[in-house]
Amino acid sequence: MPGVAAACIALQDEAGADVNLVLLAAWAGASRGRAVTAVDFAEAPGKQWHEEIIRPLRALRRTAKSHTGPIADPAVEALYHQLLACELGAERIRQAELHRWADPRFPAQPPRLGLAPRRGLAHDNLVATLGGTHLIASAMTTIALAAEVRCIA
Repeated sequence: MPGVAAACIALQDEAGADVNLVLLAAWAGASRGRAVTAVDFAEAPGKQWHEEIIRPLRALRRTAKSHTGPIADPAVEALYHQLLACELGAERIRQAELHRWADPRFPAQPPRLGLAPRRGLAHDNLVATLGGTHLIASAMTTIALAAEVRCIA
């Protein structure tokens, strides 16, 4: 869905959010019909992986990108793409670990008669885990809507 990547980057850069936990909160609401808070994620695995692997790779990638430009060395451009691939690979490892952890903890809630209990729950989870500051509200809405559309469709 358009805008999701930009929304994730905004939450990451402006709110210091761990995007993998953001996506997990949206998934728990939209796909599992579960309300979650930051407390629910206190035991989530991978914090050390995030801090020691993902964040440094992201910092290196962004530094390399600042050295790419119209007259940049092609080797720097190649390095940038290698760092991007490493960062995304590290993110996928974390996402898989979080899914293995969350799957049994957040079993799907059956829908109630004629109601759509999942509607809005992804957004509520993002507010509960990130806070509802105005700067990041539109990013949370974009991610929540994308999660709901994907789970309802």
